[in-house]
Amino acid sequence: MSRFERWFGGTTNDSPRASARGSDPRLVERSNIAVWVTRGWKRFADNRYDGVYASKWGTVHGSIQKRADTWTVSIQNPPPEMQYNPKWSCFHPQSKKDGWYWIHLAQPPRDPSDDVCVSSIIVYVERLLSESYRYSPGKR
Repeated sequence: MSRFERWFGGTTNDSPRASARGSDPRLVERSNIAVWVTRGWKRFADNRYDGVYASKWGTVHGSIQKRADTWTVSIQNPPPEMQYNPKWSCFHPQSKKDGWYWIHLAQPPRDPSDDVCVSSIIVYVERLLSESYRYSPGKR
């Protein structure tokens, strides 16, 4: 008996779900819903998207806007741990009074679909937020 069988009481071929669908149980179907939609971001008429970037340490308000072929990515009050991330030099203050930072994208997304571009930007910024805690001296 394999470790899988001991832990879960059977093999993947015995799975009722797999036999009901008649497909390979190891396959995961890809969602056709854009990440920005599933994360609750809102789209506005001026090609602006507002929402929150989320990591396991919390959420931070963000905004993404497309003008012509240029994406403007912003974050409000990034956590102090972000300053330890090697990408911190890509964060530029927009206004001192409200804590907004513009994020420079070295490689902006290039896809015909705005849904794909916005989703990839959200995932990228969330990854930066998560990584920042790894670089922070107090959180290691």
